[in-house]
Amino acid sequence: MANNVTLLDSTGTPYTVATDQTGGASGPHAQRVKVVFGVEDTVTDASATNPLPVTVISSAAGSTVGTENGTIASGHTSVAEVMAMGYTFTGDAGHTRAGATPWQTYDLDESAEQVKATAGIVYGYHWQNRHATSERFLKFYNHAAPTVGGGSATVPAFVIGMKPNTEAHLWCPPPGIGFPTAISVAATTGFADSDVGAPGVNEVFLTVFRK
Repeated sequence: MANNVTLLDSTGTPYTVATDQTGGASGPHAQRVKVVFGVEDTVTDASATNPLPVTVISSAAGSTVGTENGTIASGHTSVAEVMAMGYTFTGDAGHTRAGATPWQTYDLDESAEQVKATAGIVYGYHWQNRHATSERFLKFYNHAAPTVGGGSATVPAFVIGMKPNTEAHLWCPPPGIGFPTAISVAATTGFADSDVGAPGVNEVFLTVFRK
């Protein structure tokens, strides 16, 4: 096997690309790529004497990390564990990854209910419309105390149609759905932002997984 290949640049000058030929003498070449690090306009090859720098915050699972794209705690052996770490996004107060808290109501109607009084993220939700024949509409608000149908000040962030006698769920992996002010929800019998039609008692069930 012959490693490395020679290519020509735009002027016809030859240069060598480091490769590892696999599969025998007629096998393909896999390009060798080195890991490097450094600030802008500098490059340092990672090696035994110049290892890739990693800052260990703590060896305990779930340790807090101070930056979004910086370091993670040691002691995590899988992607699932790392994703489950609780760490804060700096510069975006109130928005955190992992550790979602369930919020639930068995009787959501045209009177808005507060899911979280401050900024947060929705990572998923599950709804059920128990009415046998009529559609209901789930409304999420970026507001701590919205007035349903109250005009432009409390227009829903989004509206979801719920088919009769049906349930469904949505999982929103990180970064999730952001609510910069607060999280509130309501349900009405009509789609329009101005609608205030009241669902029946215990007709709409909702669980929100938020942080």
